[in-house]
Amino acid sequence: RATVRCNRRFTAVSETQCAYLRDTYGIEARCIPGGADVKTAPEPRELLALGLEPRRYALFASRLVREKGAHYLVEAFRRLDTTDRLVIAGDVPGAAAYRDELRRLAGDDSRIVWPGFVQGRLLEELVGHARVYVQPSDLEGLSLALLEAMGYGTCCLASDIPENVEALGDAGATFRRGDAGDLAAKLRTLMGDPAAAAAYGARAVARIREHFSWDRVADAFEGFYREIARPVSS
Repeated sequence: RATVRCNRRFTAVSETQCAYLRDTYGIEARCIPGGADVKTAPEPRELLALGLEPRRYALFASRLVREKGAHYLVEAFRRLDTTDRLVIAGDVPGAAAYRDELRRLAGDDSRIVWPGFVQGRLLEELVGHARVYVQPSDLEGLSLALLEAMGYGTCCLASDIPENVEALGDAGATFRRGDAGDLAAKLRTLMGDPAAAAAYGARAVARIREHFSWDRVADAFEGFYREIARPVSS
């Protein structure tokens, strides 16, 4: 409310947020999303030390908080009859209770790998060599993590909340938010179909180049700032 009262012009990172501002506060915001680079993953090295094989695992890499939905993914993965792995990468201070809940859900399933908070080369390897990057969130703005995974050409599977759908377009798969059964079915299909996963990955790279490149984002902000810097006509 303070932001709306104290500012004259607004931007938001998704059309969904723009609609919320319009419907809730009656203001018009310019949609300028975040961006991502198109990248090639480094050669697998550090992920091998975790006992992982390229394209033989699904990846969750985010803050371990309930709104990110890792509990749906753990439950869904445990339903799969597969020798592939699930990597739950991430942590957050003060989230011990949720982390413990996830561990209880995982039980003694040795297919699930818990590397904790990752960054740098290991994160790049994990994202770039995953068969599927999974974002099962209940709530997002417009996820940079999802865009970054798309930029690596990794097949992405996300909950069907509007913000994820807006990011993916037709360049990724979705499941019904909060539905571990539907998530398990979609994950089973993608993990078992390398060609379908690769096709999604190729479309994801094209979508990043067309809609979410940092050059495009920078140009949008430059145009917006030039527009609001013009003198107001008397």
